[in-house]
Amino acid sequence: MNKKYSLVATGGTFDRFHRGHEALLTKAFEVSNRVIIGITSDEMVKREKRVLKDHVLPYNKRVVDVKKFLKLQGWLGREVIAPLNNVYGPTVLENPVEAIVCTRETRFGATAINRARVEKGLQKADIIESKFIVSQDKRHISSTRIRLGEEDRQGFLFKVAANDKKLPQKLRDSLHFPIGDFYTNLESILSKYSHTTMIISVGDFLYQSMLKAYNKPNLAFIDNKNDHFDYQAKNPAGRVTKNLFTVTKKAIKDYLSNKKNLVIYVNGEEDLTVLPAILLSPLDSLILYGQPAIDSQKSGIVAVVVSEEKKKWASDIYNQFDI
Repeated sequence: MNKKYSLVATGGTFDRFHRGHEALLTKAFEVSNRVIIGITSDEMVKREKRVLKDHVLPYNKRVVDVKKFLKLQGWLGREVIAPLNNVYGPTVLENPVEAIVCTRETRFGATAINRARVEKGLQKADIIESKFIVSQDKRHISSTRIRLGEEDRQGFLFKVAANDKKLPQKLRDSLHFPIGDFYTNLESILSKYSHTTMIISVGDFLYQSMLKAYNKPNLAFIDNKNDHFDYQAKNPAGRVTKNLFTVTKKAIKDYLSNKKNLVIYVNGEEDLTVLPAILLSPLDSLILYGQPAIDSQKSGIVAVVVSEEKKKWASDIYNQFDI
């Protein structure tokens, strides 16, 4: 291989491996025969100030994702993967490192590494920026926004309402069936799902049941105005309104900022609020709603864990609604 460099270094957390990570590693292997890849350790993640850091994937899983991409590109065997326990990593200690590959947003880190190298009597490394990858809204694609549930790993935004929409007749029967795991009692759900970003409940009866069980949801949708509420949204039966999306987004942001449990009073009908809840909530959120009896199946509770796949499903369903 006739590359410009023999050894370069790059690094990052590589959480929710996305197109930006692909571009960073592509540039590194494009210019060098071998690449040191520093991956932020679990211990360093815990020390850092980052959004939803408790939901950054474990180090071993992030390593697997990086290696999967390297294998796909035919680069496996040219890498040296090292855990990052500080901002410098092995680049400070490895004198043969000739260049540091970074992004526009992490160039300051590469500059700091060079200062540390000079202090240790080492030569400065060249700094190479990879292609700046943007999302659908022209903002930088990021793991943080993916964890927050705003975009997928390709940078496509999950659909939010620009108009009031109506549930079409063709979808009514399919949405009667559970869209998550079905349970007959609340206790079994709460004991199973302990590592959630937030818990969202839909419906008055379920909300009251959770209060009686001393497990108040982080965000609740109710349509009984007699109960205490923090936000109010208008949403007629069989519809999903722009106002409902706006209020839900604001309430979720409020909870994530202040960690204060909140209630949204839905003036109209709250049944379809499950869709905006899925589309707007962070990954690993738990959404609970009551399921009426269907044929031989008893009534119960449906638990929906918010994932990228579930968001894509909700987006596809919502796009079939009538304006």
